[in-house]
Amino acid sequence: MGVAGGHGASRGVTGKVELELSTDYLAGRDPSDVFNRCVMRRSGQLPTRSLYDHPDWRG
Repeated sequence: MGVAGGHGASRGVTGKVELELSTDYLAGRDPSDVFNRCVMRRSGQLPTRSLYDHPDWRG
């Protein structure tokens, strides 16, 4: 969520909220399995680190 005032904007506040839900999340799939499949699909190789070893992972 963010707030911005553009050039020439004298009044008002603009806000934007984005929410993304994947069908994997809605189906209750294991995030690690989804991550492994994504990496395999994009690179042709399994990841060198598990999802849970990434410092920015917040599950």
